[in-house]
Amino acid sequence: MQEAAQRYGVLFKEAAALPSPREAAAEALCVCLEAPDSPAIVPDTGIAANDAFFTNDVREELWKLQSEVDRWLVKTAAAPPYTVIHGDNGELRQPRVFKRGNPAQPGEEVPRKFIDFLTGGKEVPFQQGS
Repeated sequence: MQEAAQRYGVLFKEAAALPSPREAAAEALCVCLEAPDSPAIVPDTGIAANDAFFTNDVREELWKLQSEVDRWLVKTAAAPPYTVIHGDNGELRQPRVFKRGNPAQPGEEVPRKFIDFLTGGKEVPFQQGS
């Protein structure tokens, strides 16, 4: 699998380096790479939302680097002021229960709603956002 990925990587790199207009095959490869739903697109979000895109060794290295950045932000006086916020990304999907907690085994969808004890036990689905 790794050899196939390396071979495709070479083809994609060569196609992307060609000037426009490209031949049809090279253009098709570039469209595949640059499409919003391309498997080559890693969303521009935090590591926690993206770590499934990487192998375990790369994931561990990313988390180590993120920890170093976090420690620097806490310790240094030169760090810019910052705050942490929570917000919805543009694409809302119904969350799923992961079987045995494994994201590779998605189970049934769970509707976004208020926590039951806040609504007196009534199901009140979110009308907008999460």
